[in-house]
Amino acid sequence: MSTNISRRDFVKAGLAAGLAPILSGGCGNPASTGIAQEQSPRRWALLSDLHISEDAGDNYRGCYPNKNLQAIVPQVVSLAPDAVAITGDLARLTGKTGDYQNLKKILVPLSENTPVFFSLGNHDHRERFLQTFDNLPGKPQPVADKVVVVAETSPVRVLMLDSLLFTDKAPGFLGQKQRQWLADYLHRADKTPTILCLHHMYGEGKINLMDMPWLYEIIVPMTKVKAVVYGHSHAYGFSEYSGIHLINLPATGYNFNDQDPVGWVDARWTATGGEFTLHAIAGNRDKDGTVTKLAWRA
Repeated sequence: MSTNISRRDFVKAGLAAGLAPILSGGCGNPASTGIAQEQSPRRWALLSDLHISEDAGDNYRGCYPNKNLQAIVPQVVSLAPDAVAITGDLARLTGKTGDYQNLKKILVPLSENTPVFFSLGNHDHRERFLQTFDNLPGKPQPVADKVVVVAETSPVRVLMLDSLLFTDKAPGFLGQKQRQWLADYLHRADKTPTILCLHHMYGEGKINLMDMPWLYEIIVPMTKVKAVVYGHSHAYGFSEYSGIHLINLPATGYNFNDQDPVGWVDARWTATGGEFTLHAIAGNRDKDGTVTKLAWRA
């Protein structure tokens, strides 16, 4: 990150306050990509399914989640994003205090200069997370028993939602109170393109977001909602529902299938669309550096 006080640095400092060497992975370069400077693109790093453990040597399927994140953090820092979103399963299995303490330490080189936003997943523990991360950036929202945060980062708005239902049980659930908050918020909000980030989403099975049909009822008519970013599947892909882009992030900790990458995504979005670059550090790296371009619905 430049030591000069540039407009970008000024904006980033404002986000942090107002919102409150590339390494190899532990199981196994980012490619630069051009984007038009139209409407001041906002750069976000998108991560999911970190599965950080209090045991630094913890591993699964030959992957070492702690080492993977330690490799990814300098990659992200080198690109100087405006913000970072992590969509759940921050902890290895049951959200131990030691898991979150290790996560906080690993993130320090990034979080000391960049706002890091979190959603909670089914391997997280809400109370222990909040005990460790007690000074979250963004605008916390009054949703009982959920961690919901709004990041106003023109030209887009990012809503961090909470789909944690039971720790270490697969299904996710937003719940009536959070859905009502979301409906009310979207009705009041201006037309700024809005991105939702949460952990659960994909499919219709019992391990997924159980109130997904109700979520769609809220967001489909709201054309200001342009995309949903989520994890949980440990796979990378793009799909669409009624014009809303569904962006399934790869896992940072480990994949479930050798055909899937392990890594993170560099997102640059404007008021009209976004570019998403895969950074695969392990697993299937065939698509490392590939760019997916999306146009927001009107």
